[in-house]
Amino acid sequence: MRTRRIIVSLVELLICVLAWAGISQSYCQGQWEEFTYFTYQSNFVVGVVYLWASIATITGGKQPWAWLRGGVLLYIFTTGLVANFILPAPDYATEYRAFGFIPNSLLVHISVPILCLLDYVLFERHKHYKWWYPLTWPLYIYCWFVFVIIRASAFPHAGVDPGSHDPYPYFFINIPKVGWGSILKTFILFTIFFLVLGYILYGIDKALPRTAVVPTTTLQDLRERAQRSKDRRIARIENQWPRENLSLDASAVPVQDGAPHGLD
Repeated sequence: MRTRRIIVSLVELLICVLAWAGISQSYCQGQWEEFTYFTYQSNFVVGVVYLWASIATITGGKQPWAWLRGGVLLYIFTTGLVANFILPAPDYATEYRAFGFIPNSLLVHISVPILCLLDYVLFERHKHYKWWYPLTWPLYIYCWFVFVIIRASAFPHAGVDPGSHDPYPYFFINIPKVGWGSILKTFILFTIFFLVLGYILYGIDKALPRTAVVPTTTLQDLRERAQRSKDRRIARIENQWPRENLSLDASAVPVQDGAPHGLD
């Protein structure tokens, strides 16, 4: 079991490293405007969550919340789908190379999404998603969209690439070129897309076995974790509802026939 923990932890750490390596052009060359791209933001969040998961796996600590991991999986999978089926094909010969030899698009658009999906199927426990999770997962997309609009309005000549003066990261949200009518249609289509994809993910979670295909915890570990959770809940209840002091002052107890009530 210890060996499994090490292997799973290393895989999760690898996902973190590849995700951050794929966006290394931003922080290695000071091109922070690249974070306007949803691709950069989604891969950065993947790195944070999977680093947390890697540490929790090897130490037996608290894993990232199911809601968070599900949302991150949805975002990075969407990144891969949009890049490979909507956006123009990248030119691997001219783009930035992570570690000096791997095209960054190969990492952020293909390798990381696939590895995240495999990690979800093989190493995560399932049947943890609530029915309302898919309804909340698109909220981050809306926040990103609002961020892009505000940034473009406040800094209309702040490009998202070196030497560029176009503040819009993708052609389908470029308001001056496509207009607000097209933006509204795109917004509605993306909302439907995220809801459908989110509930597909929810259905897959319900269909997969509760325990991971490659488990890293024993039954005893799960029992101890459940007991610790139960103890914490009991402690919270006791703090909210402190026990009454049942010790009574003998002088305050009514006396009848020389004995306190209930003792005669």
